[in-house]
Amino acid sequence: MIVTVAASILALAYLSYDFFFRPVREVSAWQIKLEQEGKIKRLQKGGLGAWQEAKTYLLDVRNRAIFEKEHLVGSQSLPADRAITETYPIQDVPIIVYSDKSSFDEAKKVAEAIVKNGASSKGAAKNPGRIYVVKDGFEGLKNAGLVTESGVWD
Repeated sequence: MIVTVAASILALAYLSYDFFFRPVREVSAWQIKLEQEGKIKRLQKGGLGAWQEAKTYLLDVRNRAIFEKEHLVGSQSLPADRAITETYPIQDVPIIVYSDKSSFDEAKKVAEAIVKNGASSKGAAKNPGRIYVVKDGFEGLKNAGLVTESGVWD
């Protein structure tokens, strides 16, 4: 009985940590849609320039040729090799990082680098937004019903 209670408490503590405190959350496309749908819709309606008003930021870390073929409306293209070196001191704004499903590990490295680079930056946000990395990538986000478009990155 005591072991069951202790195991339940540990499981609850881990889930709480994972949901509320982990700087990088690995989520499915459906989870991100459920948690951030209103913000994503505002961003997709206004385009990349609306990220501050929408209070969310979509970061596509696939290469530019793939991005040009199809990407989420309102997302910024910054290939993973460059995104790893950037700093994103965005106050209270979640960053949703995605790549292709087969490149999840690359997207995860970018998300972890965003946390590390932001924490070491002089201009780091006092309350940085949560970083999400989408496990099922662009394909999952598209299948979840997020709006896509084609065209070059500005």
